[in-house]
Amino acid sequence: MGVAAALRVRRAAGLGLVDAVPIYDLAQELGVDVRFMELASLEGFYIGPDNPAIVISSLRPAGRQAFTCAHELGHHILGHGVTIDELQKERENPSLEREFMADNFAGILLMPRAAVRDAFSSRGLRSFGCEPLQAYSLACWFGVGYTTFVHHLRSALRMFDQRQADRLLRVPVKKLKAAILGRETVQRVVAVDPLWNGRSLDLAIGDFVVCKGSVESQGRVLQSVERGDRAVFRASRRGQGTVFGCGWTCNVRVSADRFTGRYVYRYLGESSDE
Repeated sequence: MGVAAALRVRRAAGLGLVDAVPIYDLAQELGVDVRFMELASLEGFYIGPDNPAIVISSLRPAGRQAFTCAHELGHHILGHGVTIDELQKERENPSLEREFMADNFAGILLMPRAAVRDAFSSRGLRSFGCEPLQAYSLACWFGVGYTTFVHHLRSALRMFDQRQADRLLRVPVKKLKAAILGRETVQRVVAVDPLWNGRSLDLAIGDFVVCKGSVESQGRVLQSVERGDRAVFRASRRGQGTVFGCGWTCNVRVSADRFTGRYVYRYLGESSDE
């Protein structure tokens, strides 16, 4: 039921099976208000069906926030009423049937099989033998966490077997971020390439964007921190801008770190820019 509902929502929103899902924008278009609050012990919760709203913990990593939004949207679409999702270490093993349905909805909404296959093939990759850095980059492409991506390909899509999933999950995310950036950081690190053309990348102040080759940025939201064989940018101001190379442009939206408030205000520029 969750899988079918997710595919219906994608079709109704005019999204193809390989298109990325701007999950917060989609929720707003469906009439569900999205808010961020400091919730120490919760992933988020859904209130509905009258004046529906999704509340997401501002204390979670970006990938988990996006998956939580899709999960809570699943509760809305599936008519589950008010739900409260406590902090769980193993989101792939929900104890309630409606949590299982909402997780299935979220996984297929964000990462349907056709989109995952296209993400691999467009990069000349195969799911069999996928390396940790490749899996991390694909998780960023879909806007979800590394662990979530691996579990989804193992449990829902059956594109990874248990042995491969275990091999990938043994590698700490902090090690993968350090391999891309060249140093350790607690901030998010996203590798952007020409395949991001036309896409939007959502960041928080302090996050890094790493691109190979000669790449420039436009707008005041990104600070250049490295030039040469690659370009490294750090998100430094709230608002919107772009990174671009030869023949491609990726839109960048930057929020405050651990932003709290309504989503519609998340990427408003700083007062000095207005």
